[in-house]
Amino acid sequence: MVHQTLSTLVIIILSYSLWGQHSTGFIVPSETQIEESNMELMQRKGGNIKLMSSLTDALIDEDIINSNSYDLRSYNMSTDIRDQMTCNSCWAFAVACAYESSYAKVNDSIIDISEQRILNCSEAGNCEDGGYTLLALAALYDDPSILAREKTAPYVSEQKGCTNKATDFFGVADIGFVGDFLMMGVTPSVEEIKRAIVKHGAIITSVHSTPKFLMHKGKEVFQENFSSQAEPNHAVNIIGWDDDKKAWLIKNSWGNRWGNKGYAWIKYNHNRIGAFSMWIQAQKNPEATTPSSPVILAEQVKLGVLSQVNPKQLYEDFYLKIDDQLHHWSIRGGSQKVLKRIALNRGVHEYALIVKSTILTQHGKEIVMGTAKGKLTIEKDADLKLLWEEQIKDNIYKVSLE
Repeated sequence: MVHQTLSTLVIIILSYSLWGQHSTGFIVPSETQIEESNMELMQRKGGNIKLMSSLTDALIDEDIINSNSYDLRSYNMSTDIRDQMTCNSCWAFAVACAYESSYAKVNDSIIDISEQRILNCSEAGNCEDGGYTLLALAALYDDPSILAREKTAPYVSEQKGCTNKATDFFGVADIGFVGDFLMMGVTPSVEEIKRAIVKHGAIITSVHSTPKFLMHKGKEVFQENFSSQAEPNHAVNIIGWDDDKKAWLIKNSWGNRWGNKGYAWIKYNHNRIGAFSMWIQAQKNPEATTPSSPVILAEQVKLGVLSQVNPKQLYEDFYLKIDDQLHHWSIRGGSQKVLKRIALNRGVHEYALIVKSTILTQHGKEIVMGTAKGKLTIEKDADLKLLWEEQIKDNIYKVSLE
């Protein structure tokens, strides 16, 4: 009995000591904030969130979703471990990590985003009270100039004024919630979280941090409270999974000495992991306005896709899947023409095309999507023009290549 009491006291003392070293800072959004965010998302996507999501699902490699394990680090889509220190800024770190991961996914390039800028400029929280990942995400979508490289505003573990002007432009193509909508008390399913990781990279999520979580070390899977009703209080990122372990791979912002060099495995559905999960999609660096020139082999021909954005279109993403090969490019800014050329073998090819366009309306940014699929017969070099045709439903249209 005495030994058990002493052990409990040691855990309490160590926990309080570590609480000073490892801050948290996730604030649970209110019902009103969640409702407003869902309504804004519905308006931005013309009420077709689930339909748009299902269309882009067709671009995913289902073999990855069904794989036993997955780790973004193996694909260079996860950046180094950071340390929020004594500031309750986990929310800013989780959002920055998700953007870095998405940027690496769409641009095949690693960047280091300034958490300090998000802390200073998003108006989503502070060091004392913590903050809202929900509000920080919305702030970046509305004003991507908040995003800057770490060297522009190095992290100092305290909130400063929003004075550093970013010299680089990092665009935000889209934001959303895992499972399409955000719901109080409802955690997305394991499959929904897996799908979001494969589509977008590291996802922003939350967990209920306890003394045991604070002291977690090593490679063992963390498990404590199954389906706990305790509110999440710490923001982290999920960057992978292992079905044999029945666990998520999380990236924390407590430096390299926590967990397994800053990472940890946590059992599915323990300590509210996965609650309030969100994603962010970085803009792809725009295609040059001069025609691209792919390397052409003797048996191949060039397929060109000509597209143009008008002055009201802020950004446009193109996903062209020909057979099993996915081609992704973008246009940024109005009144630009881009001719994207692709090397193809002669013959008949199956294709699926998704065009995702961000337009500026009197109500703000809206997303319009175009979709097409069918067969292409290519026997010689050809340049096809992208045409927007009839409306399928609200913000979703049929497009064609002619």
